[in-house]
Formats: sequence, C-alpha cells, structure tokens
Amino acid sequence: MNFYERVVPNTHKPISAWGYFGYRLLYSIPVIGWIFWLVHAIGAKNRNVRSHARSYLCQFLIALIIIAVVVGVGFALSLTGIIDFTAVTAWIEEFVNTYMTTK
Repeated sequence: MNFYERVVPNTHKPISAWGYFGYRLLYSIPVIGWIFWLVHAIGAKNRNVRSHARSYLCQFLIALIIIAVVVGVGFALSLTGIIDFTAVTAWIEEFVNTYMTTK
C-alpha cells in the first residue's frame, strides 16, 4: 500500500480519463444507462462519480430546455403565420429528391 492509498479515502478517489469515458458511454445507453445515471447522481459513494453524474444531469436538462424553447418558438411562429412550414417541408422534399436519390 503506497502513501496515496493510505491518505485518500475511497470516497474521494479520483476517476481516470477512461473512467469518465466509460461513465459517459454507460449513461448514454437508453433506459439502463439512465437508471445507472440517476442512481449514481443520488447515491454513489465516490464523490467524483456522484459529481460527474450530476454534471451529466445538468447538461441533459439544459439541452432539454433549449430544445423545448426552440420547438415552442417554432410552433408559435407557425401559428402566427410568420413561418410557413409547408414551404419548409416542400424545400426539404425537393432537396432530398435532388441530392439524396441514387441515379
């Protein structure tokens, strides 16, 4: 046992870069990863794992709020007639038919 292992308690052990990468992969798995994510955010014994899960949660919530605002503004603009989504849909169909079809 080296000096570092004797001084730093298990609750404060740092996570390696590969550890952070692995937790990111785990949290991105639908349903199962989200369960691990919430369990780690609420009750992980290691403070660094808990903080990482909470930061991932904050990042997710911020992205969700931004998406909701963009969708809400788009919906409001379509109701007022400022943006005509039928024209946007026609443009997308034309783009797909022109550039995405195999010849």
